[in-house]
Amino acid sequence: MTGLSRLLIIAAAAGLGLGAWHPALGAGETRLYLRCKPDNDLHKVLLENKVPCARFDTPEQAIGGAPEGAGVLVLADEYPKTSLRDLTRKDQVANAAMARQFDKCRAEMLADDRKRPRQFIVLNAVPASDFARVRRDFPRSPNAGVEIAVAGTVSYLEQPRKSSDAGLKQFLQLAEQSDLPVVVQLDGECWWGARPELWNWWDTARPGYSPANRENVEWTGWSPDYAVKIAWRNWGRQIRLLPPPNLMGPRYRAACHAEMAALVPIVLDWWNGLLGERRELLIGLKVGWESSIGVNAWYYPDGNAMLGQPESRDPTYGVRGDQPPARGVAQIGYAAVKAAGLRQSGAITEADLAEVARRHLEDLARRAHELGMPRDRIFTHSAGWKEGELLYGAAVNDFSCPGWSFYRHAGAPAKDIGVRAALQRNTAPHWAAVEWLYQGPRQRAPWHDALVATLRQPGCRYLCIFNWSDIKDSPEILAAIRDVLVGRLP
Repeated sequence: MTGLSRLLIIAAAAGLGLGAWHPALGAGETRLYLRCKPDNDLHKVLLENKVPCARFDTPEQAIGGAPEGAGVLVLADEYPKTSLRDLTRKDQVANAAMARQFDKCRAEMLADDRKRPRQFIVLNAVPASDFARVRRDFPRSPNAGVEIAVAGTVSYLEQPRKSSDAGLKQFLQLAEQSDLPVVVQLDGECWWGARPELWNWWDTARPGYSPANRENVEWTGWSPDYAVKIAWRNWGRQIRLLPPPNLMGPRYRAACHAEMAALVPIVLDWWNGLLGERRELLIGLKVGWESSIGVNAWYYPDGNAMLGQPESRDPTYGVRGDQPPARGVAQIGYAAVKAAGLRQSGAITEADLAEVARRHLEDLARRAHELGMPRDRIFTHSAGWKEGELLYGAAVNDFSCPGWSFYRHAGAPAKDIGVRAALQRNTAPHWAAVEWLYQGPRQRAPWHDALVATLRQPGCRYLCIFNWSDIKDSPEILAAIRDVLVGRLP
């Protein structure tokens, strides 16, 4: 008999015995194995009521004859006339051994419970000054199935490597000191301002200028002559951006690999220095950031001509996420599609752009895995703006666990048909709602229900609330999070 997670032991011989129950036993199969005399009252009652049971003369015989999942009862004959104190020395020794087995099985159960994958509510972009507050506001609950955690992003092409290294080390050290589990996001696609030697193909007065850099940015046609100089994004308000990278460009990919080769070992060294349960402080390493083409960095028609005019004159109609592949603005993606060998003429398709995003995420996940990060600690970040669009599938590969953004379906993730379809192909142990924000009322009950609805989905490892700054001053939302943390999910 092993593990109280598989069997329940009950002491009851003269009122103390050993019982083991398991639903795997079929109807009519012998469930009870008794040590008692043939005329024992309980034995008679069981036989009269046609309860399947087997009787043995000694505890050793009963235990030895009971299969996994059966129940063993060691009974004092003629109880209460014969009490536990009146049992033979041999029976008392057997009962003591069973008590020790009970303690062992209970310890195994608790150990198994600790090994079960925990789930996490992750708070994104928590400043260093708020780590202590997060730990104070969300104290750990013993044996809780859900824990609070924090996420930090290193945009490794947006700053010098020394800054990336130092920022990452500080984040990990502070998380360890605060006893907060972490998700580390490595971003090389949303921000890349520190690498003009990759993107500056047009401005001779700025560092990094080279016409060859046209190969590293996106195009609006099938040749470098259509390279873009500018793009736009709206994460709350429209802003101008540098041209988006050619996700399949060899020099761009080499740059990402080089930065990951420096940063992933920092995470691994920190993680390998943690002992015991503290190794669970690393939830995962996330690669990608809603990886796509033409959504988080889109291009207005004739956008290059706007670079020299005031930003106030820019169009503001924005992208139409539900209309792939161009999504209501000028089509880009030609550079990546051509570099990937998917096509070099004709009209770009939704499938072309989804395949580029898939290869991009797979390459980043493979690189992290090659550097030593196990699959169950690597997460990708994809998204979908049109219901069920092909881009959802880009999150799934053989080197990581998939992740998606949840906004319109944050309150009912089971309705996200794109995620459901992608998960049909997933072989990883987990997935995650790597960017999540409930769009309903900022009230305790609906927020609690939305959090639970997400975390109760099979295989969900964590959800990451974007962002801490949006919820930290809401007592209702903070209370909803605490409600989830103190109780197991239904």
